[in-house]
Amino acid sequence: MPIVKPFKAVRPKVEFAKKITSLPYDVISEKEAREELNKNPLTFFRIGRPEIHFPEGTDPYSEKIYQKGKETIQEFLEKKYFHQDEKEHFYIYREIKGNISQTGLVSLVSVEDYDQDLIKKHELTREEKEKDRVNHIVQTRAHAEPVFLAYPDHPELSFLIKTYIENHDCVYDFEDSQGVQNTLWIIEDAHIQFMIQSIFQSDIKALYIADGHHRAKASSLTAEILKKSNPNHTGNESYNYFMAVSFPSTQLEIMAYNRVVKSSVSIQDLIEKTAQNFEISETELKNPRNKGEFILYHQGKTYLFQYKGKIPVLVSEKLDVSILQKTLLDPVLGIKNPRTDKNIDFVGGIKSFDYLKKLVDSKEFDYAFLLYPTSINDLFQIADQNEIMPPKSTWFEPKLKSGLFLHLIEE
Repeated sequence: MPIVKPFKAVRPKVEFAKKITSLPYDVISEKEAREELNKNPLTFFRIGRPEIHFPEGTDPYSEKIYQKGKETIQEFLEKKYFHQDEKEHFYIYREIKGNISQTGLVSLVSVEDYDQDLIKKHELTREEKEKDRVNHIVQTRAHAEPVFLAYPDHPELSFLIKTYIENHDCVYDFEDSQGVQNTLWIIEDAHIQFMIQSIFQSDIKALYIADGHHRAKASSLTAEILKKSNPNHTGNESYNYFMAVSFPSTQLEIMAYNRVVKSSVSIQDLIEKTAQNFEISETELKNPRNKGEFILYHQGKTYLFQYKGKIPVLVSEKLDVSILQKTLLDPVLGIKNPRTDKNIDFVGGIKSFDYLKKLVDSKEFDYAFLLYPTSINDLFQIADQNEIMPPKSTWFEPKLKSGLFLHLIEE
Protein backbone atom coordinates (compact mmCIF):
# COMPACT_ATOMS: atom_id res chain seq x y z
CA MET A 1 0.00 0.00 0.00
CA PRO A 2 1.38 3.45 -0.86
CA ILE A 3 2.70 5.73 1.86
CA VAL A 4 1.44 9.28 2.25
CA LYS A 5 3.35 11.50 4.62
CA PRO A 6 2.73 14.98 6.08
CA PHE A 7 5.45 17.59 5.65
CA LYS A 8 6.49 21.14 6.50
CA ALA A 9 5.45 22.97 3.37
CA VAL A 10 7.02 26.19 2.21
CA ARG A 11 4.06 28.37 1.25
CA PRO A 12 3.37 31.95 0.16
CA LYS A 13 2.18 34.47 2.68
CA VAL A 14 -1.54 34.93 2.10
CA GLU A 15 -1.16 38.38 0.54
CA PHE A 16 1.29 37.05 -2.07
CA ALA A 17 -0.35 33.73 -2.94
CA LYS A 18 -2.28 34.88 -6.00
CA LYS A 19 0.69 36.73 -7.49
CA ILE A 20 3.16 33.89 -6.95
CA THR A 21 0.97 31.04 -8.19
CA SER A 22 1.60 29.95 -11.78
CA LEU A 23 0.85 27.20 -14.26
CA PRO A 24 3.24 24.20 -14.23
CA TYR A 25 6.64 24.80 -15.79
CA ASP A 26 6.03 22.43 -18.71
CA VAL A 27 2.75 23.77 -20.11
CA ILE A 28 4.11 27.14 -21.20
CA SER A 29 6.98 28.22 -23.42
CA GLU A 30 10.03 30.18 -22.32
CA LYS A 31 8.64 33.16 -24.24
CA GLU A 32 5.34 32.99 -22.34
CA ALA A 33 7.20 32.69 -19.02
CA ARG A 34 9.26 35.78 -19.86
CA GLU A 35 6.10 37.70 -20.74
CA GLU A 36 4.59 36.72 -17.39
CA LEU A 37 7.73 37.88 -15.55
CA ASN A 38 7.48 41.28 -17.27
CA LYS A 39 3.94 41.63 -15.92
CA ASN A 40 4.50 40.02 -12.52
CA PRO A 41 7.91 40.00 -10.79
CA LEU A 42 6.67 37.49 -8.19
CA THR A 43 5.63 34.78 -10.64
CA PHE A 44 6.65 31.25 -9.65
CA PHE A 45 8.13 30.84 -13.12
CA ARG A 46 11.19 32.52 -11.58
CA ILE A 47 11.68 29.23 -9.71
CA GLY A 48 10.14 26.70 -12.08
CA ARG A 49 11.65 28.28 -15.22
CA PRO A 50 14.71 30.14 -13.83
CA GLU A 51 16.19 30.65 -17.30
CA ILE A 52 13.91 33.69 -17.58
CA HIS A 53 16.33 35.56 -15.28
CA PHE A 54 18.93 35.45 -18.07
CA PRO A 55 19.11 36.86 -21.61
CA GLU A 56 17.32 34.96 -24.35
CA GLY A 57 19.55 32.31 -25.87
CA THR A 58 21.18 31.36 -22.56
CA ASP A 59 21.55 27.59 -22.21
CA PRO A 60 18.51 26.66 -20.07
CA TYR A 61 20.31 23.56 -18.78
CA SER A 62 23.45 25.27 -17.45
CA GLU A 63 24.23 25.02 -13.73
CA LYS A 64 23.81 28.77 -13.18
CA ILE A 65 20.18 28.47 -14.27
CA TYR A 66 19.31 25.95 -11.56
CA GLN A 67 21.36 27.86 -8.97
CA LYS A 68 19.27 30.92 -9.74
CA GLY A 69 16.18 28.89 -8.93
CA LYS A 70 17.66 28.04 -5.54
CA GLU A 71 18.63 31.67 -4.93
CA THR A 72 15.10 32.75 -5.76
CA ILE A 73 13.61 30.35 -3.21
CA GLN A 74 15.96 31.80 -0.60
CA GLU A 75 15.11 35.34 -1.71
CA PHE A 76 11.39 34.65 -1.34
CA LEU A 77 11.98 33.25 2.15
CA GLU A 78 14.19 36.15 3.23
CA LYS A 79 11.76 38.75 1.90
CA LYS A 80 8.93 36.82 3.57
CA TYR A 81 7.02 36.18 0.37
CA PHE A 82 7.36 32.54 1.50
CA HIS A 83 7.38 30.99 4.93
CA GLN A 84 7.80 27.39 6.09
CA ASP A 85 5.31 25.71 8.37
CA GLU A 86 6.80 24.76 11.74
CA LYS A 87 5.02 21.39 11.97
CA GLU A 88 4.30 18.62 9.49
CA HIS A 89 0.85 18.76 7.96
CA PHE A 90 -1.32 17.30 5.27
CA TYR A 91 -3.02 19.93 3.13
CA ILE A 92 -6.28 19.87 1.19
CA TYR A 93 -6.21 21.57 -2.20
CA ARG A 94 -9.39 22.27 -4.15
CA GLU A 95 -9.67 23.63 -7.67
CA ILE A 96 -12.96 24.72 -9.21
CA LYS A 97 -13.32 25.72 -12.84
CA GLY A 98 -16.79 25.91 -14.33
CA ASN A 99 -18.61 22.73 -13.37
CA ILE A 100 -15.38 20.87 -12.52
CA SER A 101 -14.44 20.62 -8.85
CA GLN A 102 -11.51 18.47 -7.72
CA THR A 103 -10.33 18.18 -4.13
CA GLY A 104 -7.05 16.45 -3.39
CA LEU A 105 -4.69 15.59 -0.57
CA VAL A 106 -1.32 17.35 -0.62
CA SER A 107 1.36 15.11 0.87
CA LEU A 108 4.71 13.51 0.35
CA VAL A 109 4.78 10.12 -1.33
CA SER A 110 7.56 7.55 -1.35
CA VAL A 111 10.25 7.19 -3.99
CA GLU A 112 10.40 3.50 -3.07
CA ASP A 113 6.69 3.16 -3.81
CA TYR A 114 7.33 4.73 -7.21
CA ASP A 115 10.22 2.36 -7.87
CA GLN A 116 8.15 -0.66 -6.80
CA ASP A 117 5.16 0.38 -8.92
CA LEU A 118 2.82 1.21 -6.07
CA ILE A 119 2.74 4.56 -7.83
CA LYS A 120 1.83 3.46 -11.33
CA LYS A 121 2.89 4.99 -14.64
CA HIS A 122 1.34 5.04 -18.09
CA GLU A 123 3.82 7.15 -20.08
CA LEU A 124 7.41 6.89 -21.20
CA THR A 125 9.74 9.65 -20.05
CA ARG A 126 12.37 11.42 -22.14
CA GLU A 127 15.96 11.47 -20.93
CA GLU A 128 16.56 15.17 -21.61
CA LYS A 129 13.50 16.15 -19.55
CA GLU A 130 14.51 13.75 -16.78
CA LYS A 131 17.95 15.37 -16.61
CA ASP A 132 16.44 18.85 -16.52
CA ARG A 133 14.23 18.08 -13.53
CA VAL A 134 16.95 16.07 -11.75
CA ASN A 135 19.28 19.07 -12.03
CA HIS A 136 16.49 21.35 -10.85
CA ILE A 137 15.82 19.24 -7.75
CA VAL A 138 19.49 18.60 -6.94
CA GLN A 139 20.55 22.23 -7.33
CA THR A 140 17.52 23.88 -5.69
CA ARG A 141 17.26 21.17 -3.00
CA ALA A 142 13.50 21.33 -3.44
CA HIS A 143 10.57 19.57 -5.01
CA ALA A 144 9.15 22.76 -6.40
CA GLU A 145 6.06 21.41 -8.17
CA PRO A 146 3.76 18.53 -7.23
CA VAL A 147 3.02 15.36 -9.15
CA PHE A 148 -0.66 14.95 -10.03
CA LEU A 149 -1.91 11.56 -8.74
CA ALA A 150 -5.25 9.76 -8.87
CA TYR A 151 -6.75 6.87 -6.92
CA PRO A 152 -10.03 4.92 -7.15
CA ASP A 153 -12.76 6.57 -5.15
CA HIS A 154 -12.83 5.83 -1.44
CA PRO A 155 -16.08 7.06 0.17
CA GLU A 156 -14.73 7.11 3.74
CA LEU A 157 -11.70 9.20 2.75
CA SER A 158 -13.85 11.56 0.66
CA PHE A 159 -16.24 12.00 3.59
CA LEU A 160 -13.35 12.67 5.96
CA ILE A 161 -11.92 15.37 3.71
CA LYS A 162 -15.34 16.88 2.99
CA THR A 163 -16.16 17.06 6.70
CA TYR A 164 -12.82 18.67 7.49
CA ILE A 165 -13.40 21.35 4.85
CA GLU A 166 -16.87 22.10 6.18
CA ASN A 167 -15.59 22.62 9.72
CA HIS A 168 -12.35 24.52 9.18
CA ASP A 169 -11.30 27.81 7.63
CA CYS A 170 -9.10 27.81 4.55
CA VAL A 171 -5.78 29.64 4.30
CA TYR A 172 -6.05 30.61 0.62
CA ASP A 173 -9.09 31.20 -1.56
CA PHE A 174 -8.61 33.09 -4.80
CA GLU A 175 -9.40 32.98 -8.50
CA ASP A 176 -6.37 32.90 -10.78
CA SER A 177 -5.89 34.30 -14.27
CA GLN A 178 -7.16 31.04 -15.84
CA GLY A 179 -10.49 31.41 -14.02
CA VAL A 180 -9.72 28.63 -11.53
CA GLN A 181 -10.77 29.05 -7.89
CA ASN A 182 -7.88 27.82 -5.73
CA THR A 183 -8.54 26.95 -2.09
CA LEU A 184 -6.17 25.40 0.46
CA TRP A 185 -6.77 24.04 3.96
CA ILE A 186 -4.16 22.90 6.49
CA ILE A 187 -4.91 19.69 8.38
CA GLU A 188 -3.54 20.41 11.83
CA ASP A 189 -5.45 17.70 13.70
CA ALA A 190 -3.06 14.80 14.43
CA HIS A 191 -5.95 12.34 14.72
CA ILE A 192 -7.24 13.25 11.26
CA GLN A 193 -3.73 12.88 9.88
CA PHE A 194 -3.50 9.41 11.42
CA MET A 195 -6.89 8.42 9.97
CA ILE A 196 -5.83 9.53 6.49
CA GLN A 197 -2.57 7.59 6.67
CA SER A 198 -4.42 4.52 7.95
CA ILE A 199 -6.87 4.59 5.03
CA PHE A 200 -4.08 4.79 2.48
CA GLN A 201 -2.09 2.02 4.19
CA SER A 202 -5.06 -0.33 4.48
CA ASP A 203 -7.37 0.42 1.54
CA ILE A 204 -5.61 2.26 -1.30
CA LYS A 205 -3.76 -0.40 -3.27
CA ALA A 206 -2.01 1.99 -5.66
CA LEU A 207 -1.71 5.58 -6.76
CA TYR A 208 -1.69 6.48 -10.45
CA ILE A 209 0.24 9.28 -12.11
CA ALA A 210 -2.23 11.47 -13.95
CA ASP A 211 0.30 14.16 -14.85
CA GLY A 212 3.93 14.71 -13.92
CA HIS A 213 5.76 11.57 -15.04
CA HIS A 214 9.02 13.46 -15.50
CA ARG A 215 8.83 15.04 -12.06
CA ALA A 216 8.21 11.64 -10.47
CA LYS A 217 11.00 9.93 -12.39
CA ALA A 218 13.38 12.79 -11.62
CA SER A 219 12.56 12.48 -7.92
CA SER A 220 13.50 8.79 -8.05
CA LEU A 221 16.76 9.51 -9.88
CA THR A 222 17.58 12.34 -7.48
CA ALA A 223 17.04 10.09 -4.46
CA GLU A 224 19.52 7.60 -5.90
CA ILE A 225 22.11 10.33 -6.47
CA LEU A 226 21.75 11.72 -2.94
CA LYS A 227 21.69 8.26 -1.41
CA LYS A 228 25.04 7.42 -3.03
CA SER A 229 26.56 10.64 -1.72
CA ASN A 230 25.31 10.03 1.83
CA PRO A 231 27.38 7.44 3.76
CA ASN A 232 24.85 7.58 6.61
CA HIS A 233 21.76 6.94 4.48
CA THR A 234 18.88 5.48 6.52
CA GLY A 235 15.91 5.67 4.17
CA ASN A 236 14.18 8.32 6.28
CA GLU A 237 15.82 11.32 4.60
CA SER A 238 13.57 13.87 2.95
CA TYR A 239 14.99 13.05 -0.49
CA ASN A 240 13.29 9.65 -0.23
CA TYR A 241 9.93 11.38 -0.73
CA PHE A 242 8.44 13.77 -3.25
CA MET A 243 5.46 16.10 -3.25
CA ALA A 244 2.13 15.12 -4.77
CA VAL A 245 -1.56 15.94 -4.81
CA SER A 246 -3.80 12.86 -4.88
CA PHE A 247 -7.39 13.06 -6.16
CA PRO A 248 -10.29 10.57 -6.22
CA SER A 249 -10.83 9.46 -9.79
CA THR A 250 -14.47 10.51 -10.24
CA GLN A 251 -13.59 14.14 -9.60
CA LEU A 252 -11.10 14.31 -12.44
CA GLU A 253 -11.83 15.65 -15.89
CA ILE A 254 -9.82 14.26 -18.79
CA MET A 255 -10.12 16.21 -22.00
CA ALA A 256 -9.03 15.10 -25.43
CA TYR A 257 -5.55 15.82 -26.74
CA ASN A 258 -6.25 16.87 -30.31
CA ARG A 259 -3.91 16.80 -33.31
CA VAL A 260 -3.02 19.24 -36.08
CA VAL A 261 -0.96 18.04 -39.05
CA LYS A 262 0.95 19.50 -41.98
CA SER A 263 0.53 17.37 -45.11
CA SER A 264 0.28 17.69 -48.88
CA VAL A 265 -2.03 14.65 -49.08
CA SER A 266 -5.38 15.70 -50.58
CA ILE A 267 -8.65 15.15 -48.75
CA GLN A 268 -9.81 12.94 -51.60
CA ASP A 269 -6.79 10.64 -51.20
CA LEU A 270 -7.17 10.65 -47.42
CA ILE A 271 -10.81 9.59 -47.61
CA GLU A 272 -10.11 6.93 -50.23
CA LYS A 273 -7.24 5.40 -48.25
CA THR A 274 -9.16 5.28 -44.94
CA ALA A 275 -12.57 4.15 -46.22
CA GLN A 276 -11.95 0.53 -45.21
CA ASN A 277 -11.63 1.56 -41.55
CA PHE A 278 -14.07 4.47 -41.27
CA GLU A 279 -17.58 5.52 -42.15
CA ILE A 280 -17.02 9.08 -43.44
CA SER A 281 -19.50 11.92 -43.89
CA GLU A 282 -19.59 15.68 -43.81
CA THR A 283 -20.91 17.01 -40.52
CA GLU A 284 -21.78 20.11 -38.53
CA LEU A 285 -20.49 18.50 -35.32
CA LYS A 286 -17.57 20.23 -33.63
CA ASN A 287 -16.68 17.46 -31.19
CA PRO A 288 -16.95 13.66 -31.23
CA ARG A 289 -19.91 12.28 -29.31
CA ASN A 290 -18.65 8.76 -28.68
CA LYS A 291 -15.54 6.65 -28.51
CA GLY A 292 -14.39 5.73 -32.01
CA GLU A 293 -15.54 9.01 -33.54
CA PHE A 294 -13.18 11.62 -34.95
CA ILE A 295 -13.86 15.08 -36.28
CA LEU A 296 -11.59 16.19 -39.17
CA TYR A 297 -11.42 19.79 -40.38
CA HIS A 298 -9.78 20.70 -43.70
CA GLN A 299 -10.19 23.63 -46.11
CA GLY A 300 -13.48 24.89 -44.76
CA LYS A 301 -15.18 21.48 -44.46
CA THR A 302 -15.77 19.30 -41.43
CA TYR A 303 -15.99 15.51 -41.59
CA LEU A 304 -17.11 12.82 -39.17
CA PHE A 305 -14.96 9.67 -39.21
CA GLN A 306 -16.57 6.70 -37.41
CA TYR A 307 -14.26 3.76 -36.83
CA LYS A 308 -15.55 0.42 -38.13
CA GLY A 309 -12.31 -1.55 -38.20
CA LYS A 310 -10.98 -4.38 -36.07
CA ILE A 311 -10.89 -3.75 -32.32
CA PRO A 312 -7.38 -4.38 -30.89
CA VAL A 313 -6.76 -6.59 -27.86
CA LEU A 314 -4.53 -4.33 -25.74
CA VAL A 315 -6.25 -1.52 -23.86
CA SER A 316 -3.59 0.97 -24.97
CA GLU A 317 -4.21 0.08 -28.62
CA LYS A 318 -7.98 0.50 -28.21
CA LEU A 319 -7.53 4.17 -27.33
CA ASP A 320 -8.78 6.55 -29.98
CA VAL A 321 -5.34 8.20 -30.12
CA SER A 322 -3.86 4.79 -30.99
CA ILE A 323 -6.51 3.99 -33.60
CA LEU A 324 -6.05 7.36 -35.29
CA GLN A 325 -2.28 6.94 -35.33
CA LYS A 326 -2.26 3.39 -36.70
CA THR A 327 -5.04 3.69 -39.28
CA LEU A 328 -4.65 7.26 -40.54
CA LEU A 329 -1.76 9.40 -39.30
CA ASP A 330 0.95 6.83 -40.01
CA PRO A 331 -0.21 5.01 -43.17
CA VAL A 332 -1.89 7.96 -44.90
CA LEU A 333 -0.21 11.15 -43.66
CA GLY A 334 3.21 9.66 -42.97
CA ILE A 335 3.44 10.54 -39.27
CA LYS A 336 5.60 7.59 -38.22
CA ASN A 337 6.70 8.83 -34.80
CA PRO A 338 4.43 11.48 -33.27
CA ARG A 339 7.03 12.07 -30.52
CA THR A 340 9.55 13.47 -32.99
CA ASP A 341 7.78 14.29 -36.27
CA LYS A 342 7.75 18.05 -36.90
CA ASN A 343 4.65 17.82 -39.08
CA ILE A 344 2.35 17.13 -36.14
CA ASP A 345 1.46 19.19 -33.11
CA PHE A 346 -0.85 18.60 -30.17
CA VAL A 347 -3.55 20.86 -28.78
CA GLY A 348 -5.09 20.29 -25.36
CA GLY A 349 -8.85 19.89 -25.22
CA ILE A 350 -9.20 23.18 -23.35
CA LYS A 351 -8.89 24.76 -26.81
CA SER A 352 -12.09 24.77 -28.86
CA PHE A 353 -12.89 23.59 -32.37
CA ASP A 354 -12.70 27.21 -33.49
CA TYR A 355 -9.11 27.47 -32.26
CA LEU A 356 -8.07 24.43 -34.32
CA LYS A 357 -10.05 25.73 -37.29
CA LYS A 358 -8.02 28.96 -37.18
CA LEU A 359 -4.77 26.99 -37.23
CA VAL A 360 -5.90 25.28 -40.44
CA ASP A 361 -7.49 28.33 -42.05
CA SER A 362 -4.28 30.29 -41.46
CA LYS A 363 -2.37 27.62 -43.46
CA GLU A 364 -0.16 26.89 -40.45
CA PHE A 365 -1.53 23.33 -40.60
CA ASP A 366 -3.52 21.40 -43.20
CA TYR A 367 -5.63 19.09 -41.04
CA ALA A 368 -7.14 19.24 -37.56
CA PHE A 369 -8.33 16.11 -35.77
CA LEU A 370 -10.60 16.27 -32.73
CA LEU A 371 -10.74 13.12 -30.60
CA TYR A 372 -13.01 11.65 -27.94
CA PRO A 373 -11.31 11.86 -24.52
CA THR A 374 -9.47 8.95 -22.93
CA SER A 375 -11.26 7.78 -19.76
CA ILE A 376 -9.77 7.55 -16.28
CA ASN A 377 -10.65 3.84 -16.26
CA ASP A 378 -8.59 3.39 -19.43
CA LEU A 379 -5.69 5.09 -17.68
CA PHE A 380 -6.01 2.80 -14.64
CA GLN A 381 -6.23 -0.36 -16.76
CA ILE A 382 -3.24 0.57 -18.88
CA ALA A 383 -1.14 1.34 -15.81
CA ASP A 384 -2.27 -1.86 -14.05
CA GLN A 385 -1.28 -3.95 -17.09
CA ASN A 386 2.08 -2.15 -17.45
CA GLU A 387 1.12 -0.85 -20.87
CA ILE A 388 2.16 2.55 -22.21
CA MET A 389 -0.17 5.18 -23.61
CA PRO A 390 0.75 6.88 -26.88
CA PRO A 391 2.17 10.40 -26.44
CA LYS A 392 -0.31 13.15 -25.68
CA SER A 393 -3.24 10.89 -24.79
CA THR A 394 -4.70 12.87 -21.89
CA TRP A 395 -5.22 16.51 -20.99
CA PHE A 396 -6.30 17.14 -17.41
CA GLU A 397 -8.10 20.36 -16.64
CA PRO A 398 -7.73 22.31 -14.46
CA LYS A 399 -3.98 21.92 -14.11
CA LEU A 400 -2.38 21.82 -10.68
CA LYS A 401 -0.99 25.23 -9.87
CA SER A 402 2.62 25.69 -8.86
CA GLY A 403 3.85 27.88 -6.02
CA LEU A 404 1.23 27.17 -3.35
CA PHE A 405 3.47 24.62 -1.62
CA LEU A 406 7.07 23.42 -1.93
CA HIS A 407 8.99 20.60 -0.28
CA LEU A 408 12.52 21.50 0.77
CA ILE A 409 15.06 18.67 0.86
CA GLU A 410 16.82 18.99 4.19
CA GLU A 411 20.60 18.96 4.10
